[in-house]
This record gives sequence, structure tokens and C-alpha cells, in this order.
Amino acid sequence: MKKDIHPKYEEITASCSCGNVMKIRSTVGHDLNLDVCSKVPPVLHWQTA
Repeated sequence: MKKDIHPKYEEITASCSCGNVMKIRSTVGHDLNLDVCSKVPPVLHWQTA
């Protein structure tokens, strides 16, 4: 097997605009700022800023 070809899978912080903060694992490599998450009511997904 080849060494060092897989991306690092590490814990990051995903922050939603509603204020919800989640610790997730990802290969992104940096923290994420999300527009919506599972705690945002579906009716708000249709509104525009």
C-alpha cells in the first residue's frame, strides 16, 4: 500500500448562522461556517437574506 496518499481525517468545528456549533470529522482541514443546519426550521430555508 502507498503511504501518505490519503487526506487527513480530523475533527473540525462547524458553526451555523443560527448559533449552533457542532464538532464533526472532515478532510476539509479547517473550520466551517454554515448557512443552515438541522436545527434551522425548514420554512427559513426558503427565505432570502
